[in-house]
Amino acid sequence: MPKRPTRLIIDTDGGIDDALALILALRSPEVEVLGVSTVSGNVRVEQAAINVLRVIELFDHRDIWVAQGLGNPLVRDPIRATSFHGTDGLGDSNLPQPRMRARKESAIDLMIDQLNKEKDHGLTIVCIGPLTNIAAVLTHSPDVSGRISELLIMGGAFGLSRYGYGNVTPVAEFNIYSDPEAAKIVLESGIRVRAVGLDVTSAPENWLTPRRFATLLGLLMVATFLGILLGLRTFIIRDYGMFSYPAAYFQRECFWQGELPFWNPFNHFGLPFLAQWNTLALYPPALIYLLLPLTWSLPFFCLAHLFWGGLGMYFLARDWTGHQLAAGVAGIIFCFNGLS
Repeated sequence: MPKRPTRLIIDTDGGIDDALALILALRSPEVEVLGVSTVSGNVRVEQAAINVLRVIELFDHRDIWVAQGLGNPLVRDPIRATSFHGTDGLGDSNLPQPRMRARKESAIDLMIDQLNKEKDHGLTIVCIGPLTNIAAVLTHSPDVSGRISELLIMGGAFGLSRYGYGNVTPVAEFNIYSDPEAAKIVLESGIRVRAVGLDVTSAPENWLTPRRFATLLGLLMVATFLGILLGLRTFIIRDYGMFSYPAAYFQRECFWQGELPFWNPFNHFGLPFLAQWNTLALYPPALIYLLLPLTWSLPFFCLAHLFWGGLGMYFLARDWTGHQLAAGVAGIIFCFNGLS
C-alpha cells in the first residue's frame, strides 16, 4: 500500500530560500501542502504573502490557501533582510503581481481550524521563518498542540558542529533572533521539534559543489536520453513539425510579399522555439529559412540555434561553477532538452 503523503502547512517569511523550499514542496509527491501562512521576517508579512502567491500561481496550485499571520514579533520591533533578499524578498526579480489573493482570515485562525480537522493523523508544520505565528497558535489554542505531529524548523545555530555560528550575531541565527520570545514558547511547548540549523546548512559537505552539480546534470541527461529511446519524450519533430514549420512558412510568405513580419501570431501560444525566434526584425538569423528552401534550411536553423544556445549555457555554467565538466554537461543537456 503506497505511503500517504505527509500533510503539512508551511509558515514562511517570503525570502528567496523560502520560495525554493515552497517550490520543492509543491513538486514533491511525498508531501501535500494544505496551506501557507506568512509571517514578518525577511520582508513585511504583506509582501511575504505576495511572494507566496506568485509561486502558488506559477505552479497552478490554486487549491492551497494563503493567509497573512502576525505583522510584528511578539514583543520587539521587526528586523528585515532586504539587503540580502532584495526589497521584494525575491531578489528584486520583478515577477508579475499575482492575480490570486490571500484569504481574509488570519493565518492563526486558519491553522487552528486546519489542526482541529486533523484528528486522526495530525499535521506537520514547516517553519522557514521566525516562529511568531506558531507561538501565537499555541498561546491562543494550547489544545491543538497534540494535533501537530511534527514541527520542522529552519533556524538556530546549535553549536553541534564547527559551522554552527550565527549569521546575525556570532551566536544568533536570523529566524530565532527575529523573535526569541516566540522561539522560547515553541521550543518549550512539548511538541516534537526537528530543527535544521546553521550547523547543517553551513557545513560544506551539504553544499551543491560543482562536482555534485555535474553529477546531477549527468543523471538528468541520461534520463532525458532514455526517455527519447523509450518513446516517453519525442524528438525535435514535435515542435519543429507541428508548430515551427507553419510559423516559418507564415514568415516566409510575408517576407516574399514585401512585408517585414514584425508580428508573429505563433509567438503567443507559449511555443518553445517560437518564443525565442520572435520576428525577423528582432532575430536576423531567421533569414536562413526565409531565403533558402524550408525543407533543409529550417532543420539547419533549429539545430544551429540549439548549438549556439548550448554553447552559451556552457560559458554561463563555467562562469558560475568554475568547473569545466559541469559546464560541459550543462551545455549538452541544454541541447538535449531542446531536441526532446
